[in-house]
Amino acid sequence: MALLPQDPDQRKKVLLGLLLVGGLGFLGYARVYTPKVAEVQLLQDRLAELRTKNQAARAVTAGATGTDEVEQRLVLYRNQLTAVENLVPSSEELPDLLNAIAAEARRSGVQLSLIQPVGATEEAYYTRRMYDLAALGSYHGVGEFLTHIASLPRIITPLNLSLTVRPESTREGEQRVEARFSIETYVLSSAGAAPGAE
Repeated sequence: MALLPQDPDQRKKVLLGLLLVGGLGFLGYARVYTPKVAEVQLLQDRLAELRTKNQAARAVTAGATGTDEVEQRLVLYRNQLTAVENLVPSSEELPDLLNAIAAEARRSGVQLSLIQPVGATEEAYYTRRMYDLAALGSYHGVGEFLTHIASLPRIITPLNLSLTVRPESTREGEQRVEARFSIETYVLSSAGAAPGAE
């Protein structure tokens, strides 16, 4: 049984036909099939990447029962931001803050001999203000006063403390101490204030 015809002309035609079919098959493979396989592989890689990102997003929001928990978190963050903003007074509240420092001095049995503004530094969202203070009283009274200042419901930082023993004594016979220090506090910048303005 012969696959090719015995006639040479017929054999040429069959071989040319087979060659033509083989060439068309190769062109189809090279021009159509191979690019489609590459495109399918790219799409599969992209799908795997998106699945990984979705799993990561699910892990971040794990335990969230929907928008209720996200809204609760948002409320919590807003409350925390409000609490932080309450630690920084506005410029209108600054006299009240200085009055609170004077009240703490009286409560601690300390006499304030100096409250002097030193300067202000304008930052992006707030103004940093410095004051020099001097207080006279017993060692424990001065310590209590500094503790009360640092515990005020505003951000106040005592800096550069120097203590000097005074020759006079208190009624209880304790040595008097003079404390000279600076405090640093922050004031919210007013929207209309120019940078560097006090």
